[in-house]
Amino acid sequence: MHSDETWHRVEILFAQALEQPEEARSVFVAERSAQEPEILQELLRMLDAHQRMGVFLEAPLRIIRRGP
Repeated sequence: MHSDETWHRVEILFAQALEQPEEARSVFVAERSAQEPEILQELLRMLDAHQRMGVFLEAPLRIIRRGP
């Protein structure tokens, strides 16, 4: 991100996107940042990371015990 103003816009749009149903988030950010490809790409990366982190955190914890 090039400026504080740009980053602030990304933060706001990301928070708003998270309020949307998961299946509508990509369309939501695309509609709001179509003319700003740098912001769109950052938002899509953030949404992807958020989704992957959620899957990781929701996965069952498996403890493998080795030894006696």
